[in-house]
Amino acid sequence: MLTENKQVSVLFVDVCNSTSLLQHVDPEEARAYLGRALDRLAEAVETYGGTVSQLLGDGLVALFGAPVAQEDHALRACLAALKMQRASIPAHDVGGVVSPTLRIGINSGEVLVGIVGQYRWSHYGADGKTIHLASRLEKMAPPGGILISAATQRLVAQQIDTRTAGVRIVRGLDDPIEVHEVVVETESSAAAPLTRKQRWAPLIGREDTLRILEGTLETVQRSGMRTIGLCGDAGIGKSRLIVDWMDSLAREGVEVCFSQARGYASTRAYSTATDLTASLVGLPQTSAADIRHSAKQTLIAKWPNDGAEHLAAVNDLLGLAAPDEAWLALNPAQRRRRIGEALLWLVRRRVRSGAFLLVLEDVFLADRESRRLFEGLLPKLQALPVLICVTYRPDFDHQWRRASWFSERVIEPLGDGEMLQLARACLGDDPSVLGVMTELVARADGNPFFLEQLVFTLIDDGSLEGTPGAYRLQRPFGELRVPGSIAAVIGARVDRLPEAAKSALEAAAILGDPITHDLVAAMQAVDLERAEELLGLCVASGLLTSPDQARGSHGSHAFAFRHALVRDVVLGVLTRARLKALHRQAFLALHAQPGAADVDAAPALAHHAFGGEEWEQAARFAVKSMARAISRSGQSGGRPAAGKGHPGGTARRGRDDRPDPGARASAGGHWRNAGSRADRRDLRQHGAG
Repeated sequence: MLTENKQVSVLFVDVCNSTSLLQHVDPEEARAYLGRALDRLAEAVETYGGTVSQLLGDGLVALFGAPVAQEDHALRACLAALKMQRASIPAHDVGGVVSPTLRIGINSGEVLVGIVGQYRWSHYGADGKTIHLASRLEKMAPPGGILISAATQRLVAQQIDTRTAGVRIVRGLDDPIEVHEVVVETESSAAAPLTRKQRWAPLIGREDTLRILEGTLETVQRSGMRTIGLCGDAGIGKSRLIVDWMDSLAREGVEVCFSQARGYASTRAYSTATDLTASLVGLPQTSAADIRHSAKQTLIAKWPNDGAEHLAAVNDLLGLAAPDEAWLALNPAQRRRRIGEALLWLVRRRVRSGAFLLVLEDVFLADRESRRLFEGLLPKLQALPVLICVTYRPDFDHQWRRASWFSERVIEPLGDGEMLQLARACLGDDPSVLGVMTELVARADGNPFFLEQLVFTLIDDGSLEGTPGAYRLQRPFGELRVPGSIAAVIGARVDRLPEAAKSALEAAAILGDPITHDLVAAMQAVDLERAEELLGLCVASGLLTSPDQARGSHGSHAFAFRHALVRDVVLGVLTRARLKALHRQAFLALHAQPGAADVDAAPALAHHAFGGEEWEQAARFAVKSMARAISRSGQSGGRPAAGKGHPGGTARRGRDDRPDPGARASAGGHWRNAGSRADRRDLRQHGAG
């Protein structure tokens, strides 16, 4: 397992006062007591896809977002913490030991993860200041409480109920930190994130799609069921579009039934179908036990007689009561059929009062059983006045594309003018932020969520001050770092690739756009056909564009990164040792190319030789590159030329021929395509040029 830099959430949990609790208990009883407590804690971690990194005697350390990246790692950590605090850990009868009380601390940020070994003992662990702050938060948390950092709160603000706990001084840190407490008493949030979504700016650039959605509803009212798929990359604006559309329909009196698939529940059978069923029957979206119990009892008491045969299936999904023996005797296929029939009956019952909208948000995250259920259910709804809207990402494969009742609407990136309008709505018109807008728009490259998160980053580091729509630039900012929220979204997609494809993507990130399969093949020591296959997997995952898609910028045989930030994220996880090895491979691959002796190849060769610590070759090509730059400077009347990258390539150009901030050409050529912070830091330390 490779050592990598990853965006994670770290959870520390401790049993309060365990020493005093167990002071009158013998060692065997103490071990049994703590063992039961740790089992419940570990179960909560595993429920939400976390990894137990360390057991601490009377507590544990858990990682969310590693070893496999999770774009919702902070939400998973908070939900696991809530499950821990609400779990009923039994008391120990012998010695009168009471049920334990827990303290929990959570922090989110970048860590170095991998196998940690000391004194002939090893485990999967993490290092970095993110870990230490999580530990400090746990020690500051009140008994029965959950303290989280501002970084974590930012990631879960629209999904988990929190309250401010003020600013605290933390031992070992120069500056006080902002701390928040998760509200344990109620959890109304994770079930309905769309209803809590903050809206910084008006919906921009989606007017045509809204008109299509409204027109489709009119078609449904005349002709029966239609299903429309909203397809787009993460952060492109699918959820925001749904929210505004739902609000508009609610004002018109149209009923809306909303269900959302969640990544952390994808391993639990029928989890998405359960959410849909709860929405169809009107069960409150809350985890407050008393409210849900009361609602379930009311639901059973008022269950209609014409649906009596479906109550067992609904009961199995919602846990209304203990299942009867007849239901337990069914095999899985029979249960799936009965659940499908119950959902069909529920939809038919809802349309008695008129046409309504059924939204399945993020259907690509649905568990396998729910997905199979939906695939069988949708064709049976054709005669009903119901509009079904499903949202998914481009790499989602489904069976509805050829159906006459299905149509797809691709949500494209916003244009530069629309992005500037959005940036102005977020930041305001203060003269100090006008220059910032241009940089943010170029960096976000048409993605509204990326733009929003980049703005948050500048607010968090103190560069921007003010209120939404009225910010001022307080101090010049340096390089725009990739926000952790964006890194998690992209990292989760990267980690779903097979190892060989992920390695090919890392090679592509080192090379920079344009990406040719012959160079990747040389770096990976595979044949051209295998390199094409690996890059094709990256295209299918939405990380690269294919040669056909990239033809406008790079020629007919080159791949390119789908978004500039994808390359930054891929480079950002690499350790110095891995960067060195990849730069050396890139140098050797480029050096073996026809035209490597050409002066235009010198900048890229110098850069990769330097990164690979091939010092003699680095010096040789640096001198050659410098001579080239001086020569071209004279030819252009004193204006230095940017030059070309590796043989046959140019610096990456995005939409509207914008230069990639990561692709710089210095006189020595060492900054050519130097996209990662670690790369540039090493260059400064060794005195490039």
